[in-house]
Amino acid sequence: MIDFEQTQDGEIAQSFLDDPLFRKAMDAARHDIMDAWEATPARDVDAREFLWKLQQASLRFEGILKGYVDTGKVAKANLKEHNTIARKVRSIF
Repeated sequence: MIDFEQTQDGEIAQSFLDDPLFRKAMDAARHDIMDAWEATPARDVDAREFLWKLQQASLRFEGILKGYVDTGKVAKANLKEHNTIARKVRSIF
């Protein structure tokens, strides 16, 4: 059952990554972060550090979704293999 859930999670994550509005929102957020970073004085180390962490968090968020996609692909292949083996076993008996 875990493979089925992972397959579903992967498909949902892929739909987010493929969604034009999601892409637009992520790109806008990253652009805003970079604009804020560029506008922050070099002496404001705390603000620059915060913005850097925010940028890293946005990258991590997208990476997590991509991880779900990859895990879902593996789970889907496992399910397919399991179903193939099960059909072969049923055909023998």
